[in-house]
Amino acid sequence: MQNGALKVLVLGVGNMGRSHALAYHTIDGFEIVGLCSPSIHGRNDLPGELSDYPKYTDFDAALIETKPDVVSVNTYPDTHADFCRKAFGTGCHVFTEKPLATTVADAQEIVDMAKAAGKKLVIGYILRVHPAWVEFIERARGLGKPLVMRMNLNQQSSGEPWTWHRNLMQSLTPIVDCGVHYVDVMCQMTGAKPVKVHGMGAKLSDEIKVQNYGHLHVEFDDGSVGWYEAGWEPMMSETAFFVKDVVGPRARSPSSCRRKARSMPRRTISIRMSKPTPSCAIRARSTRTINSCMRMSGSTWPTNRAIRNCATVSRNIS
Repeated sequence: MQNGALKVLVLGVGNMGRSHALAYHTIDGFEIVGLCSPSIHGRNDLPGELSDYPKYTDFDAALIETKPDVVSVNTYPDTHADFCRKAFGTGCHVFTEKPLATTVADAQEIVDMAKAAGKKLVIGYILRVHPAWVEFIERARGLGKPLVMRMNLNQQSSGEPWTWHRNLMQSLTPIVDCGVHYVDVMCQMTGAKPVKVHGMGAKLSDEIKVQNYGHLHVEFDDGSVGWYEAGWEPMMSETAFFVKDVVGPRARSPSSCRRKARSMPRRTISIRMSKPTPSCAIRARSTRTINSCMRMSGSTWPTNRAIRNCATVSRNIS
């Protein structure tokens, strides 16, 4: 650690890896000591800000040579557990993209390793630090109990997006990929414990081996209920593809992705998102109008501000 900066080895330079690397590059308190990916020397999509950092194709060699304080894991989900094991084995703190692992046993083992090593483990639940979602969750908590939470994230993907969706589905299904975010959001909104989960799904393509559509239902010990739906497929419907709707005894809190403004019931809040480069807004109305609006715009999703917030959380591990 030089001048108090944490030395970071960034593993994986896809969408999330590049985003986190740019955050480490920008924020004081971090020093990137290497970027690692098997295909890194053949990539032409690295931002100019990252071009001068040392590049590695072998993670074991990079660990030995760079001696990082922190390893940032941004690879396919079925590789997370092994990379976390190696990072903790060499005395590093770990930031990893979600999910922590693809099995409960592997996830528990990684948690136990972090505790045994006395190192920090931070998982990329980015919605916990995304300003729009922080506000949305806070206001949903004021809707009374029980809550009814309706959420989905369906993606009609073709061409290049369908290629990387197919690759991602070699590790996990759509219902797990972002479902970990939205079930976590439900837990934050209710402050309650899930007591029952039911799920179902379907395989809609011969190009994959897993179910590429699914939905789940969650019951909480305070009487709240929620469902989440996700699907990736060239023919996936784009009707109501981004529903975020919360209902409580005191009010209704809709979040939708409609491009046009809609009339809102009294005492409501909403997050409105546009595709593909969202501009998020939270508004509140009640019998006494609350004149508040928060907007964030960014060239990528998640927003750069949220990525920086997530990196700042990681900075506090020292």
